[in-house]
Amino acid sequence: MQGPLHARMAEQDAWSSAEWVGWLLRGHVADTDGDDEIRDELMTTARHSTRSLRRAVVAVDVVLAEQQPPGTLIFMVADDGGRALDDPTDRGAAEFLRRLADWTRAAVEAAEAGHR
Repeated sequence: MQGPLHARMAEQDAWSSAEWVGWLLRGHVADTDGDDEIRDELMTTARHSTRSLRRAVVAVDVVLAEQQPPGTLIFMVADDGGRALDDPTDRGAAEFLRRLADWTRAAVEAAEAGHR
């Protein structure tokens, strides 16, 4: 018998890369007051579990590697992340997503190093 946690994990396993990026933005960027708070949120999550963060980093890499329709990246960052950028273009959003992926990788690495 599978419980709610297993059901949630199975549901997440079926998510697209865009859904994972949205999850990362909504959960760790929206309603934050800047980059330091985002990094703190990521570290807090990583200390609990790195599974979802690892999936989200791969998703960011995939989304950035694939050609997206114009306006997609800025919409993701502005809508899912509630983030206003100095460069409100897809290029500016891609730069922000790269930084977010780097911060997420760093949080995962730090948390996993602490568990060794």
